[in-house]
Amino acid sequence: MRIKKTIIIIILIMIGIGIGQEIKGELADIRIIGDKDNATIIKALIKSRKGDDVANIDLESERNLVLSVGLFKKVVVSLEKQDAGPILVIEVEANPKIKSARVEGSSLLNEAQTEEFLRRNLIEVGATLNTSRADSLIQNIVTLYRQRGYPFDVEVHLTVTASDITTAEGKDLVDVVYTINEAAKLDSVSAESCSVLDNQEIESKFRPLVDNKKFNFEIYRTAVEDVAKQYYEAGYRGSGIDTTGKTSLNDGNLELVCRELRVSSIDGSAIGVEEDQLSLKVGDLFNYDLLLADAKKFSNELNKDVNFAQPIIIGDTVRLRFLAGPPETAGKIESIEIIGNTVIPSEELIAALDLKVGDNFSSAIASEDFTKLYDIYNSAGYIVARQAQYNYLDGVYSQKISEIKIAGYEIHFDQENPKSEDFLLTRYLPEVGSVFNRNSFTRGVQNALRLGAFEFLGQPEFKPSSDNPEEVVISISLKEKYSIVIQPSFAYVISSGSAKLGSGIEGGINFSDTNFLGRAHDLGVDFNLKTSDIGLLFGGGINYSIPWLYIDALDFKETPTRISFSLFSNFNANQAMSSKDGTKICLDPEKRKDNSCDDDTKVLIGDYTQRETGFGVGFGRQVAPFTTVGVSARLSYNNYILEPGEQCKLDAQG
Repeated sequence: MRIKKTIIIIILIMIGIGIGQEIKGELADIRIIGDKDNATIIKALIKSRKGDDVANIDLESERNLVLSVGLFKKVVVSLEKQDAGPILVIEVEANPKIKSARVEGSSLLNEAQTEEFLRRNLIEVGATLNTSRADSLIQNIVTLYRQRGYPFDVEVHLTVTASDITTAEGKDLVDVVYTINEAAKLDSVSAESCSVLDNQEIESKFRPLVDNKKFNFEIYRTAVEDVAKQYYEAGYRGSGIDTTGKTSLNDGNLELVCRELRVSSIDGSAIGVEEDQLSLKVGDLFNYDLLLADAKKFSNELNKDVNFAQPIIIGDTVRLRFLAGPPETAGKIESIEIIGNTVIPSEELIAALDLKVGDNFSSAIASEDFTKLYDIYNSAGYIVARQAQYNYLDGVYSQKISEIKIAGYEIHFDQENPKSEDFLLTRYLPEVGSVFNRNSFTRGVQNALRLGAFEFLGQPEFKPSSDNPEEVVISISLKEKYSIVIQPSFAYVISSGSAKLGSGIEGGINFSDTNFLGRAHDLGVDFNLKTSDIGLLFGGGINYSIPWLYIDALDFKETPTRISFSLFSNFNANQAMSSKDGTKICLDPEKRKDNSCDDDTKVLIGDYTQRETGFGVGFGRQVAPFTTVGVSARLSYNNYILEPGEQCKLDAQG
């Protein structure tokens, strides 16, 4: 009992001492220990300031505020009594720096886009790991996928592992990996809110996803675009599958929701037309073709240039308003002309126009006509300025086409002094000054890449020319490939069995350069040797091929012309004089008659060495875009040398 009383008294005394030493007064200073670089951020983040009453400071709250930054793995907050007054001490231990950061499993972002995305979220090599940022980036990735059209939240897993490498100061480094699962389970599809197309018809377009058993964005996007195209062709522009969040993938079922725009208001007062005269009414599905038909109809009936304002889309509704053009743009069309076209005939373009001779001019229809002309050019691979340029003057209806031409090429290699010449690529591309055609450009790029001299770094960049807005400079970045290969070889061959194929040394060296002189010439040199019964044999050859004789003479720079030649002297030793790899016979004359001896006692007879010496030439020339005619010739001389036989050793029977 006395012991218990003694313990209680000691505890009370210690509590009294603690109370007596309680730190009081105004905060004199704030000291940050462990991270000078972020000291300013920490001081700005906490609530405590110099001059505050220390009795009101919540140390745990301040600690949590510092931890919320995400830069520190350990934070200790305390008050110390100093001569100058109480001091708030914040001791921190920073998180390790990032050695590597990457995203795995993403088909949405390429390497450069991934690096930029991580950098914008402060996750980059060399930076201190910010756990708050690292965790919030998971939701940012999910949001990004949603914005790009994914109908579900992709799974994102963050893994932070210690690296086996440390800094120069011996501090730890970490590897940060975000793993994305884009392929959610998918076993059924259902459609709703679709009135233009049948639900089953829409579901059938997404059936490949069900067959795939899991979500695939490319299949999904193709189906969405297919539905949108059908809506568009039926006149319901802007309608289709809702990809803004209503379409969703839940528990393996892809729930497709159609977004069908409806007219919320329509105003024809500017052209003097009442709503009941219009084809579209409030509440109807928005059909752009009906809107165009009304514009053409009232233009002819009222002898006015009828147009309409850009439809205003709010949610799933559309506001429409007709407009009347100036009086000078009203009247019948007496003739039609196309201006600026050089690659597609005017007759073909005029035939595609909706406005014909005899119609009243309508700006709305003229704008739609330009879209048709744009589509014709686009389907042929050409690019034209997107801005509509039409006019009506004194009965003449004109459409101007601004064809985009090539002002030049800028070739950038990944090294300062590249081996390859620029023309290895540019000679295959459309000519400077010609109208840009993506089909011709792509075909030229593919032909140039077949040379194997370089590869593309990223996509070509199209920059407007400073001299002419209707011309572009195409900037291309290339990475040069290593083209030289040297292959030595050496072997010692040991012949086995009774067949004397010639034991000895075999060796050689092959040299090739597929980009010789930086002009994609193909040079090959080979040298080989071998010991045989007739001595040491040497052979080899040289071949030289020029895929395009690109010289400033005749039309060689315009028409691909290929030439090649070769010189050679090759040997082939230990060849059997009989067929089927030589003839084996019994050594014993008696047994030879009926071939009754064992195979091990048979001998191979009749070996020789063949040497072929000669040269070859080849010539080829392109006569059509996909047709090349060529001819080649080869002349050689063959020399045959009988190899000396090996002396037989007779046994007692002869």
